[in-house]
Amino acid sequence: MFALAGRGEGRACYRARVNLAQTTLTATPPLSYLEIDLGAVADNLAVFRGLAKDARVCAVVKKNAYGHGAVTVAHRLVKAGCDMLAVFSPAEAEELGAGGVTAPLLLLYPLRHLTRNEGAFRAAVAGRLELSVQDAEQVGQLDEIGRTYAMQLPVHLYVDTGMSRAGLRPDELRAVVDQIRGARFLKLAGVMSHLATADSDAERAMEQAAGLDAVVAEHGPSWGADVAVHLANTFGSLRDPGWVKQMIRPGLGLYGVGTEEMTRLEVTGAAGALRPALRWVSRVVSAVEYPRGAAVGYGATYTLRKRSVLGLVPVGYGDGYPLALSNRASVRVRYGEAWHDAPVRGRVNMDQISVDLTALAKAAGRAPADLRGLEVEVYARDPEAPNTVGRLAGLAKSHAYELLCRLPREMPRRYLQ
Repeated sequence: MFALAGRGEGRACYRARVNLAQTTLTATPPLSYLEIDLGAVADNLAVFRGLAKDARVCAVVKKNAYGHGAVTVAHRLVKAGCDMLAVFSPAEAEELGAGGVTAPLLLLYPLRHLTRNEGAFRAAVAGRLELSVQDAEQVGQLDEIGRTYAMQLPVHLYVDTGMSRAGLRPDELRAVVDQIRGARFLKLAGVMSHLATADSDAERAMEQAAGLDAVVAEHGPSWGADVAVHLANTFGSLRDPGWVKQMIRPGLGLYGVGTEEMTRLEVTGAAGALRPALRWVSRVVSAVEYPRGAAVGYGATYTLRKRSVLGLVPVGYGDGYPLALSNRASVRVRYGEAWHDAPVRGRVNMDQISVDLTALAKAAGRAPADLRGLEVEVYARDPEAPNTVGRLAGLAKSHAYELLCRLPREMPRRYLQ
């Protein structure tokens, strides 16, 4: 036989059930999200605008704007006065068009075919698509596209000055320029090259720049003053004013990333004004105390040297966090107004990492369970933090480009204006 609870006990049980419902019957927050400061992107564009002086700025927004979200970032760049946007693939051009971006586009992919149902076609018809030419055969193919749809296509000749990644040899240029001059549906809009070592070997980069200068000296008078010569990327724009021609193509620097590399190269001044735009935010979903000697994670690659509090953060290599950061990196955890470094312990998992919260628990005087829900900064926007994209890329023996491009499209992005 069951005993009936007293009136007071019944009220207590009811209150407990209500509190439990209030706790559990709420939406699960996103496991992690990206917070992107569009104001920083606009300010970084202004830095490159100052470097360009009278030259145009073509902002590179390929690969989802280096993980920042191509359509939203493109709109902000155009609003801030960007002259042109560069993408690699026709699909990227289509995405921008579908998102209402109406700025001129430079397609870096060597286009050879085009149908009416492609997004790149709509940009071409509107006169907003400019194409890169990488070999003589492509000239005839593009002219045929223009003839088929009765439209003139602006083209930029990609000259290989030492990158060895496709492109026209300097000795091929005269014949190709003549070919374009005779093509009814093509117009020469630009001549471009790309620096292979702007972020490392300045001497080699200078040789490339000299190679392009020689091309311009030889052929420039024949193609006219309205043809834009462009060479400088982020590092090229920052390192040598002589590499800034009629247009620059900043990419990584627009997102404020790579400042550590610029410091190593002793690039000063404008580089110091660049601000990182992105931070990756997650939270502690569990925290447990483990004894000294406990092995952590797959492969038991880390053994606790003392009794420790480990927190679980729901990000991993399936979300783009590099496996190579196992036992090397740290995240930052916010407690109150302060940030606390929390080293990654054990192997990075597909969808979670373990981080050491021992020092935080001690400093806060909190039990492990009290640390659940604390904000975790996986990638920091603070350039002084140990977990910036650039510093973590160094620890992973990778590059900032790769870490940003690993970020999944499906991860929520929250934009600060």
